Amino acid sequence: MIKRLLLQHWKSHEKTELKFNEGANLLVGGMGSGKSSCVDAICFALFGTFPALKSRRVSLQEVIKRKKDFCRVELEFESEGKNYIVSRSFGKNQKSELRVDQTVVETQSQRITEFIEKTLEIDYDLFTKAVYSEQNKIDYFLDLQRGERKKQFDNLIGISAFETVRANASTLINKLKSLKSELGFFNRSEYEELKKKLEFESNELKEIQKKMEEKERKQQNLLNSIEKLKTKIEELKNKKQVYLKALEDKTSISSQLSFIEKKLESKPELQKKLGSLEFEKTEVEKLKKLIERKRSLENQLSGLNAELNSFKKEELDETAIEKLESIEKTKIEVENLVEKLSAELAKTREKNNSKLVEALKIKKELEKIESEKPELEKLKKEIAFKTRELNENQKKEILLNEKIAQNNEIIELLNKAVGVCPTCGAELTEKHRVETLESKKSEVEKLKENLGKLNIEAEKNELKKLEERETRLESDCLLEEEKKALLKSISSEVSKEAEKKLEVMIEEERKKLSTLNEQVKLLSEQKFKLERQKLEEKKFQINIEKKKLVESELETLKTVDVNELKNKIERLNELVEFNTLTIEKKEKLETLKTIEDKLSQLGFKEQELIETENELSKIKEESAESKGSVEELKQRINSQKRIIEEFKKQLNAMEEKIKKIDEIETKIQKASTFEALILEVQTQLREELIQAINEVLEIVWKNIYPYRDYSSITVIPTENDYELKLKNEVLIDASQASGGERACAAIALRIALAVTMVPNLKWLILDEPTHNLDSNAVSMLSNAFREGGFNSITKQVFIITHDETLKSDFDSYYLFDRRKDDDGSTVVEKIKNI
Repeated sequence: MIKRLLLQHWKSHEKTELKFNEGANLLVGGMGSGKSSCVDAICFALFGTFPALKSRRVSLQEVIKRKKDFCRVELEFESEGKNYIVSRSFGKNQKSELRVDQTVVETQSQRITEFIEKTLEIDYDLFTKAVYSEQNKIDYFLDLQRGERKKQFDNLIGISAFETVRANASTLINKLKSLKSELGFFNRSEYEELKKKLEFESNELKEIQKKMEEKERKQQNLLNSIEKLKTKIEELKNKKQVYLKALEDKTSISSQLSFIEKKLESKPELQKKLGSLEFEKTEVEKLKKLIERKRSLENQLSGLNAELNSFKKEELDETAIEKLESIEKTKIEVENLVEKLSAELAKTREKNNSKLVEALKIKKELEKIESEKPELEKLKKEIAFKTRELNENQKKEILLNEKIAQNNEIIELLNKAVGVCPTCGAELTEKHRVETLESKKSEVEKLKENLGKLNIEAEKNELKKLEERETRLESDCLLEEEKKALLKSISSEVSKEAEKKLEVMIEEERKKLSTLNEQVKLLSEQKFKLERQKLEEKKFQINIEKKKLVESELETLKTVDVNELKNKIERLNELVEFNTLTIEKKEKLETLKTIEDKLSQLGFKEQELIETENELSKIKEESAESKGSVEELKQRINSQKRIIEEFKKQLNAMEEKIKKIDEIETKIQKASTFEALILEVQTQLREELIQAINEVLEIVWKNIYPYRDYSSITVIPTENDYELKLKNEVLIDASQASGGERACAAIALRIALAVTMVPNLKWLILDEPTHNLDSNAVSMLSNAFREGGFNSITKQVFIITHDETLKSDFDSYYLFDRRKDDDGSTVVEKIKNI
C-alpha cells in the first residue's frame, strides 16, 4: 500500500505532502492544478521516470518549479510487512536513497529502481500499461492497430518471449535439415572395404617392426661393446699419462737431491752448530730492538731542540677576555630588542595590508553594483513586457485547446448522429456530414498549427532566466549601503605612523649592533692570541722535561754497536740456509720413495693399449653395417605408416560423417519436440491468462456499466489480435462502440489487467476516468469504489479527476487549487465529508 507522497519544487508544487489510505483515494481539482503531477511523481519515485519524461515530451529541467534550482520526490509504501521510503531529487542537490524499515539499503538511482522492481515484482512498462492509466491514455489498448495490439498484449502478459523461443527452434530445425542435406549420401560397402585394407597393412607393419626390433637389439649390443672398449682405452691412456709423469718427476727429484747433497758436504762444520740456531736468532732480535730504540730517541731529541729554540713570547692585553664577555652580553640584549621591534613592525604591516586589500575588494564590488543599475532597470521593463506577452499567449492556448475540444466533440457527434445535424439542426445527409466533417477537421488542423506557433515553453524558459538575473542584481543592490559603511570603517583603521616610528627605532638599534660587532671582532682576535700563547708556554715546559728524559736514556745506550749486529746476522743466515737444505733433503727422499711405489702399483703395459684399439676398430665396422640395415627397415616402416595413416584418415572422415548425421537427426528430433512443447505451453498460458482477465472483467463490468444493453465484456484472442467484445445478443467490438461505452470498456480492461498481471500489488491509478462517461456511469463507478465493489480484486485505488460531482460520493478527498494567472503554487487541502 502507498502510504505517503511528498513533493518539493515538483512542477507547480512548492511543498506538498499527501497521506493515502486503503481503498479509494480521490484527487479533485481544476485543469493545471497539479493533480496528474502527483501520479507522475509516484511513477518517478518508483522507477526514476514517468511517461512524459520517457517519451521526451518534457525534460527533467522542466519538472523543476520556476525560480528553483532543484526538486525532490519522496514516496512511502508498505509491502510484505516492511516499510519502504524512496527519495529522489535532481538539480542542484541531486541525490537518491532507499530506506527499508529506517535502514538505508541503496543510494544509487538505477540500483534503487532494480531493488523496487524485485520487491514489488513489477517493472516500469508493466506499471504504465496495467496499473497506471495516464491522462487521455485510458483507452490506449483500444486505439492500437490489430497487429500492434497483439504484440503489446503478448509483451504485457509475457507470451511474446515464448513466441521468440518457438521461432528460434523452428529456424534451428531448418538449419539442421539443410546441414544434413549438405553431408550427402554415405557408401557402406566402400567403408567395409577400406577397413579390410587397413587391417592387412597393419599386419604387414607389425612383421617389419618385428625384424627391425631384432636388428636394433644386435645394433645396441655392438654399441654397448664399443662404449666399453672406449672406456677401457681411455683408462689405459690415462694410466699411460700418469706413468710417464711419474717417471719425469722421479728424474727431476733425483737431480735436485744430488745438488743439495753437494752443498751440504761443502760446509761440514755447520752441522755441529745447528743446535744453537734458536739462541742465535734471539740474540739478533734483541740487538735489533736496541739499535732501533737508539735511533728513535736521537730523532726525538732533535725535534725537541728545534721546538724549544723556536719559542718566542708576545706582549698581549690580559683584560681582553673580560672586555669581550661584557660586550657580547650587551650585543645579545640589542639583538633581542631588534627582533622584538621587527616582529611588531611585521604585525602592524600585515594588519594594514589586510585592511587595504579588503577595502580594494569592496570598492570593486561597489563599482560593479553601480554599473549594473542601468541593466536592472532595463531588465525590469523587459520582464514586465515578457510576462504580459506570456499571459496573452497562455490565454490564447486555453482558447485554442477549448476550440479544438469543441470541434473534436462535434466531429464525434457527426460520426454517430442520424437524421439531424448536431451543429445546425438541418437534415443530415451523407454529403452534408462529409462536408461538415472535412470543414471541422480542417479547422482543427489550423487551430493545432496556431497552437504550435505559440511556443509557450520557450517563452517560460526565457522569462525564468530573466527573473533569475533580476533576483541576483536586486540582491547586489540591497548590499550597496552596507558595503559603503564597511569601506569607511576599514579606511579609518589603517595607520602608517606606527610603522614609521618602529622603522626609526629598529634602524637606531641596528647601528648600535654594528658598532658592537666591530668591537667583538677585535677583542675575539686578541682573546684567541692570548689563549694560544698560554698553550705554547705550557708546551715549552713539557718539552724541557721530555728532553731530559731522552738524554738520560741515550746515555744508557752508548755501548750498542751496529757492526756487531751485522756480523751476527751474517753468521745466523749461513746457519739458517744449512738447516733449510737439511730439511729439504729429507723431504726429497720421502717424495722419491712415494713415486717409486706409485710406478710399481700402476703396472702399465703399452701392448695392452695397442690390442684394445685394434678390437674397437673391428667392432665399429660391424656396427656401421648393422646401422644401415636398421635405417632401411625404418624407411619401410615409415612408408607403411603413411599408407595406414591415409586409410585411417579416410575411415575417420567416414565415421565422422556417420556421427554428424546421427547427431543432426537426434537434434532435429529434440528441437521438434521442444517446438511442439513451447507451442503447447504458449497456448495454455494464453488461455489461462485470458480466462483470468475475463473473470475479472465479468466482476468489473457489473460494477461500472449502468445499463442492460450489454450484459458483459470479454477478451477474445485471434490469430493476429486480442479483440475486446461487448456481449448482448451478438458480440460487438468495443472500439466501435459509443464514447461512453468505449470508456467503460477501457476502464474495465485497465482494472482487469492491473489485477491479473500484478496480483500481489492490487494497485490501480486512473487519471480522468470519467471522461466520456454520463452521470449514471460516473455515479456507478464512484459507488463501486466507495462501497467496496472492487474490494475482492483491488486493495488501493487512486482516482484523479476535475469532475467535482465525485466529491460528495467519498468520505474524504484531496482538493487541488492553483492561481494560474500569476503562476501560483499548487495548494492541496484534505476535506472530509460530514
